[in-house]
Amino acid sequence: MLEKTLEKKCGAAAKKAGALFYKWSSPSVRGVPDRILIKEGGEVIFIEMKRPGAKATKLQQSHIKQINLRGGSACVIDDYDAFLRLLEDPFKQFDFETRARALDGQ
Repeated sequence: MLEKTLEKKCGAAAKKAGALFYKWSSPSVRGVPDRILIKEGGEVIFIEMKRPGAKATKLQQSHIKQINLRGGSACVIDDYDAFLRLLEDPFKQFDFETRARALDGQ
């Protein structure tokens, strides 16, 4: 599955769940997460979308780590089922701070 196809499926699931799923880019800063998920209740999660099995670059990992260490929520999603779990309860599925610290060694 292409990244574009995964993004479309995830976008449809987000809409169905009542969430916003924005494509985002920063022309002046490379490597920032390319999606922003805003759930009902105001929960905001920055997502780096990848085709299944693909890995984030070191620069992308660094941005994700920095967001998480500052109290934000950011992750890499390369699987539709993982995105659905993120929609249900991100803090059950993803311990963002622990993931950020783990990226420190990479």
